[in-house]
Amino acid sequence: MICPECSEEIKDSVSYCPYCGIKIQLQENKDEKDLKIKELEKKVTNLEHDLNRNNNFFNRLEKDNSLIQYKPSKNDNIISKTCCIICIVWIIFMILMLIVMVIHFSGKNVI
Repeated sequence: MICPECSEEIKDSVSYCPYCGIKIQLQENKDEKDLKIKELEKKVTNLEHDLNRNNNFFNRLEKDNSLIQYKPSKNDNIISKTCCIICIVWIIFMILMLIVMVIHFSGKNVI
């Protein structure tokens, strides 16, 4: 085996290089770490893909203003005014009916 630090030939079973003193990782630890690195890289790739998909979704929403911001039309304004007029007429009618009922049931001629 060759030391990764000083490039001297060393025995496979040593934990430290006898020439430079660097700690030597055993091959199985390195393979295990490589597997973990590959798994993490795959997870990062999946997360990036999900992020891009979500960004695309929100970008489409922002482009379509009808989903984000409501813009009232001229018809909405007409309908709103019509509803107000109907409510006012109904209230006046109810007040007049109340006056007629009071006059009728009181038995007195007020007018």
